[in-house]
Amino acid sequence: MQHHTFSVLEDNELGDLLDIVAQSHVKLVNFYVEKKDSFFQIDINYEGPNLTAVLQAWHQGPCHTDNVIAAPSLEEGLEKYTVTLIGRSIAAAQLARVCKALNLKNLNILGLRRLSGESETISGKKTCYEILTIGKAHLVDKLRPCLKKLGEEIGLDCCINQTSWRRDQIALVVFDMDSTLIQCECIDEMARRHGVGEKVSLITAAAMRGEIDFSASFTRRVALLEGLSEATLQEITAKLPLTEGVVYLMQSLKKMGLKTALFSGGFYYFANHLKDTLAIDFVYANELPMANGQVTGKVSSLIVDGQQKKEKLMEIAAGEKLHLSQIVAVGDGANDLPMIKVAGMGVAFHAKPLVRQEAANAISTVGLDGLLYLLGVSDDELNKSD
Repeated sequence: MQHHTFSVLEDNELGDLLDIVAQSHVKLVNFYVEKKDSFFQIDINYEGPNLTAVLQAWHQGPCHTDNVIAAPSLEEGLEKYTVTLIGRSIAAAQLARVCKALNLKNLNILGLRRLSGESETISGKKTCYEILTIGKAHLVDKLRPCLKKLGEEIGLDCCINQTSWRRDQIALVVFDMDSTLIQCECIDEMARRHGVGEKVSLITAAAMRGEIDFSASFTRRVALLEGLSEATLQEITAKLPLTEGVVYLMQSLKKMGLKTALFSGGFYYFANHLKDTLAIDFVYANELPMANGQVTGKVSSLIVDGQQKKEKLMEIAAGEKLHLSQIVAVGDGANDLPMIKVAGMGVAFHAKPLVRQEAANAISTVGLDGLLYLLGVSDDELNKSD
């Protein structure tokens, strides 16, 4: 492992420095930036040939503090933003692209730190850097589409939020079930076992893309399940495939003192099983009418659609005396958008294109425990609390 510590005067030099590292074909392990009064202190760890001579040539000696303009203050109509980069791994070239893009958007970098550990975590390989920036106030909605597009180009999740939104105010995290907490659509699996899989899957996919009304599609799909045995439901429940990182995430959220909720357009039959398995505090889903040990094919009068999820979130918030800013909502389908948009932080998880576009944040490169990075939680913090 190679290590260097030095300083630069301006944040726009960070992208150039990272380009030097990328062109040297070494593996970036850690890159840390801290804004001092009149310069930036940089610590860099990497694996590969020693770059001392290359970096010294670029750096051209110690920094000088003459004629340095101080960072503008928040009193001058500016706001701090936190940019979170998430991926399986993050190379120097990718980090350089983001730093340069932030400079082009007139965001000054105040600091940069790695939230992920330097080795593979218990929940799988993932990497995260958090960049603290400052720029004109009320820009976040304009910046999000640009950073999402950049993230797609370089293969990373690239999210931006106001720094004033702090993780220590979060009290509740709400999740969708199918394709979020678990890696399947339960109703599609039920249909497959019942011999109507293709018909139901086509309806499900269109509903999740927002192409057809969820409630109408739900009624049509359930009708096709008439006669499915409870024994088959038990078999499906026993083999529900948990999403990567979900157990680690739930344990971590509990450790942080947060409550969790599961809102599903699916059925209590499966949701209650996950409630027990993952120690979830609140569950809201659809009833699955049964008669003589078989699905009747009927639905209850109230179907849990996107609007119902949003209303349930607001109901729990009122009951728990929470402000909506204290709630995080995570989902993948169009029927999750109402709750994603009303929550303090909304997150699209491996979501359909419409949902990724509309949600403020998106995680598409790692498991569900990547949510911890969006909350600003580092691996080291969680390891220290064990």
